[in-house]
Amino acid sequence: MKKRINIVGALTCRGEAMTQVDEAITPPDKTLRYRALDGMRAVAILFVLSAHARSSVDMPAYPQWWWHLGDLGSLGVRIFFVLSGFIITHLLLRESSREGSISLRAFYIRRIFRIIPPVIVFMSLVGVGMALGYLQVPIKQFIMALVFLGNYVGASSGWTIGHLWSLAVEEQFYLFWPMVLAFTIRHARYRWLFIFTSLVLSPAIRVWGQVHGTGNPQGFIENSDALAMGALAAMIFSGAGFVRLSRFMESVPAWVSGLMILVFHYEPISEILKQALCYPLIHFCVAALILRVIRVERDPVAKLLSMRPLVFIGAISYSLYLFQQPVFNRPPLEMLPGFPWHIVLVFALAIASHYCVELPFMKWRERFL
Repeated sequence: MKKRINIVGALTCRGEAMTQVDEAITPPDKTLRYRALDGMRAVAILFVLSAHARSSVDMPAYPQWWWHLGDLGSLGVRIFFVLSGFIITHLLLRESSREGSISLRAFYIRRIFRIIPPVIVFMSLVGVGMALGYLQVPIKQFIMALVFLGNYVGASSGWTIGHLWSLAVEEQFYLFWPMVLAFTIRHARYRWLFIFTSLVLSPAIRVWGQVHGTGNPQGFIENSDALAMGALAAMIFSGAGFVRLSRFMESVPAWVSGLMILVFHYEPISEILKQALCYPLIHFCVAALILRVIRVERDPVAKLLSMRPLVFIGAISYSLYLFQQPVFNRPPLEMLPGFPWHIVLVFALAIASHYCVELPFMKWRERFL
C-alpha cells in the first residue's frame, strides 16, 4: 500500500486543464472550460515565439506599435508561471478532496515522466551539436540546466539553452509547494501565509535588486509571486476561502482582464514600477482570466481560446518551448533555414517530440503508477 500523507478537511474542487491529457484531468465531455486553458498556454507560447524569432534570418521587421507591447517573451513566461501555480495546486487539492490524502510519491513520479524525457532528448541533441562544433554552450550552463538550476547560471549563460531558466523555476516550485500543501495538514492557514509572503516578498526583492543592481531576474524568489498567484487562484477556486474575491475575479469579462494585462505591460512604464506594481497586477489579471474562462463557458474569449488550433498549440507548447530557441539561434546556424521555414521547423520538431516522446512516456507513466 502506498504511503500517503493525510489532509484533514476535504476541499471541493472543480474543473481545470493544463495541456492535452497531461494529468488525466480532461473531463469525459471535454467541455469548453477545460480546453480554454490550453488556449491560454498557446497564447503564452506564441508570445515567446514572437519575441525569440524577431532577430532570426530573413524575419520581417515588426511594426512600430509592436514594441510598445513590451517584451512579450517575458509576458508569455509569466502567463505560464501563473497557469502552473494554478494547475498544480488544483490537482493536489482535488486529490485531497477525492482521496482524503495526497501521494507525494505519485506526484513526483508524474512530474518526472512528464518533464524529464523531452528534456533528455532536447539536451542530448544540444550535446551532439556541441560535440560537432555547431553549438557554443558554456559547460557550466549545460550542467546547471540538466539539474534544473539554470536560473542561477548568471552572466555566463548563453542563448541556446538560456530559456531553460523558466523550466528550472517551475521545477523548484514543484519540489517546494507540494510539500507545503502536504505538511500543513492541520494548519491550513500556513498555506495562506506562504502565499501572501511570496506575493509581498517577491516584488520587494525585485525592486531592491533593480535599485542596487544585485538582483537575479531569473531567480526563483524573484518569480515566485507569479506561481503563488496561480496557487492562490486555485485555493479560492476550491472554496477554501475568499469567496467574495473569487466571485469578483470570475465576474470580470475575459477581454477586460486580457486588455489590462497588455496595459500593465506597456513598454514606456518605468522598470521599477513594473517590478513593484505592474507585474503583480499582471499576475492577478492572468489569474482572473483563468477563473473566468473555466467558470463561464459563454464568455467570447473562452470560446476563442477553446478553438482547435489554439488547443493543439497549447498541447504541444512544452515541446515548442524546448526546441524553439536553438532554431532561433543568435547568431543563426548556417545549416538552419530562415523565415518562414525556421518556424515550420520549430513546429515540426515540437510535433515529433510531442507524439514520439511526451505521449508515450505519459502512457508508460500510468502503467508504472
